[in-house]
Amino acid sequence: MSKKLLLVDDEEDVCLLLKHTLENKDKYQVEYELSGAAALRRLEGASFDLLLVDVMMPEMTGLEFCRLLTQRGLAEGTPIILLTALSDLAYSEEALLGYNGICLCMYKPFEMATLRENVRRALAPMLV
Repeated sequence: MSKKLLLVDDEEDVCLLLKHTLENKDKYQVEYELSGAAALRRLEGASFDLLLVDVMMPEMTGLEFCRLLTQRGLAEGTPIILLTALSDLAYSEEALLGYNGICLCMYKPFEMATLRENVRRALAPMLV
């Protein structure tokens, strides 16, 4: 059974590119939402094996999204990879230390092969 991923990014082109690559090359089942609010609603009724979350979104940031996930008890134990154009290391440290589930911050632009490997590694503890 393939792993189920949720992309949360306000840029649909990014979502479509990642969805295409992760589904066709790695055979993951990939869904996406274009806002944190829509993703929170989706997570109230569905579970995913991994979340890929953009940091800079207009409605709520990726960190605000992660804070609400924690407060609402959604996606507990689900690894999260943050995708960001911000290169502030203090911000990354805050994200990695301050929120449950965040296992990695990846900086845009990223190599697709690196993203695919990081997704595989984030899911690896779940492989039996």
